[in-house]
Amino acid sequence: MNGRNVALLGSLILSLLTCDNIVYAETCDESCVRDALSTFFESTGGEGWKNSENWLDNNVPVEQWFGISKNIDAVSNEPIYNIFITSNNLIGTIPFDEWVFPNLAGLNVQNNYGIVGTIPENISSFTSLKRLVLRDTKITGPLPSGLFSLSLLRVADLKSVDLTGSVISPDWGLLTNLKELHLQGTGSIGGIPTELFELRKMEKLNLSNNPNLGGRLPSKIGNMRLLKIANLDRLGLIGSMPSTLFDLPDLEEINLSRNYNLEGTIPDTVNNLSMLKKVNIGFCSLTGSLPAFSGSEMLTSLKIPRNGLSGSVPENFLQRSSVSAELVTVDIAANWFTGSIPESLDRFDNFFINLSNNWIEGVPQALCEKEMWMDGLVSQYGCNALLCPIGTYNAMGRQTADAVCEDCANGCYYGELTCKTGPCPTNSPTTITMSPTAGPISSSDKLITSIPSSPQIASPTESKVQTSAPPIASPTENIIQTTKSPVIDDSNADDSTVAAPIPAAGVKSIGVVLVPHFCTSLTLLLLGV
Repeated sequence: MNGRNVALLGSLILSLLTCDNIVYAETCDESCVRDALSTFFESTGGEGWKNSENWLDNNVPVEQWFGISKNIDAVSNEPIYNIFITSNNLIGTIPFDEWVFPNLAGLNVQNNYGIVGTIPENISSFTSLKRLVLRDTKITGPLPSGLFSLSLLRVADLKSVDLTGSVISPDWGLLTNLKELHLQGTGSIGGIPTELFELRKMEKLNLSNNPNLGGRLPSKIGNMRLLKIANLDRLGLIGSMPSTLFDLPDLEEINLSRNYNLEGTIPDTVNNLSMLKKVNIGFCSLTGSLPAFSGSEMLTSLKIPRNGLSGSVPENFLQRSSVSAELVTVDIAANWFTGSIPESLDRFDNFFINLSNNWIEGVPQALCEKEMWMDGLVSQYGCNALLCPIGTYNAMGRQTADAVCEDCANGCYYGELTCKTGPCPTNSPTTITMSPTAGPISSSDKLITSIPSSPQIASPTESKVQTSAPPIASPTENIIQTTKSPVIDDSNADDSTVAAPIPAAGVKSIGVVLVPHFCTSLTLLLLGV
């Protein structure tokens, strides 16, 4: 080999070794981990933590320090560590830029409002990271592109983090192992990219309370066949709900409430969702009939108030729902339902139904004898606890301890909220349009309708809703939220099913183990020198 080729070989080797995309395997012994955790302690004001048991004690294994757990990775057989320190008065920044912590598999610092700073680009170096929970902190700034290279990431929870830029980025679709994504209240704008719905392992998707995130809900949501919880409330969605949403076999909770311009009908395929537990599609612009939800065996909460649904409540309504001691809540107030409350519901012992401000004409006597119904009020007020009878009214549409049903000479239907002075309405609406909002949803939202006599809702939590008639009571208007329970460490679960990349270069390099296309070309060129 002549001098020129030697020089070329040296140049190519240098290029190969400095290729930006090469990933090195690495280890971090306990001394290294102690250093990393000590840096975290200092950077987040450890001296002021509520609980810092065993921290910085060299005589105690780090996995016995408060909030630290240690597992053995099933793929690499190396130790991995999790930081789970929530609501503990952490103040300062997470030392991403200073950390050398390749074994970090989980980071959860939620509800530490003193955590500030940004998520840096070098988060890409934490290649073992499977769970990142920064919800309810004061972290700000844009999402770094490096976040989307964390191919092992399963849970990303940034709820209420003040993010900027493209929060609902198409790049989320790169994280093919992602199971949970929580981006509620992050100030997201624009539309929902279809790439997001290529995440076929997704189980929990929460984008709620981003009113400037709008457009149509893509039909590709049907690709998320494992989806269990979909919280898409308080967005700016328009158009109809894709039928593919109601074809997800594992769906347990769906919340689309307060998408004021969400229209169309509820597909009958919802009757096939046997796993469904909670539904909230209130305060939208839906029309058509009420499905029976006849296939939902575990449904305990159904809320579709303040829409334009019409017809009667099906006789087979909730026919397969479990008749247990657990309370079943139904809120379908302020629609256009006619007829009677189905007597078949008498099989439920503990039931709460809000049908006020509809055009209901009958209440079966059998239901007036269900003493546990309506939070036990039926035992005191009989039928009146269900709906104020024709010829009476009150602001709740039913009798409670604080509201009796007042006489009204012009009463037309059960469950009226006001004493009308004109003739009884007989026409149903053809369209109801809710107005979108430019900011966070509040109790000052207004109903825009082309039908002047349309029913209106109100509840203790919506007492300021301005409509052409007094609001109707909907005490069950609680928006479905993903429970704020501590995130259980599952960093070692199902590892055998995840294609695990080798960690990036760090403390101790074992050797080059991943060579991207450009570097491969250099290698082949070397072989030909």
